[in-house]
Amino acid sequence: MATGFFSYLFGFGTGSTSLSSNEHAVSREDIERLVSTSRIGSLDNVHQAEVIREAIIQRRGGGGKISIKQIDEILRKLENSKESHARISEFDRKGVLKQFEEFFAKYN
Repeated sequence: MATGFFSYLFGFGTGSTSLSSNEHAVSREDIERLVSTSRIGSLDNVHQAEVIREAIIQRRGGGGKISIKQIDEILRKLENSKESHARISEFDRKGVLKQFEEFFAKYN
């Protein structure tokens, strides 16, 4: 209990629970631009980028809205995937998350 409190207080070790659940509209074109091998150096190939893009596109709710917390959940599932063709690295996850955090920051 105390460890959880200090993690919450100081903002570390909380995983996706500390990420914003505020949803923002993100177009397919924005997702394709943000999740690319040219913007995220750790993505090994175009296939990885496509897997991530499609997962994010499918997860969006009404009006094409999605939150950074939802994106993190998607990426963690891909990071822990048993299927090698869908698995991404921790660096991929962090790189994609950073792209969306910066994109969403423009609207706050």
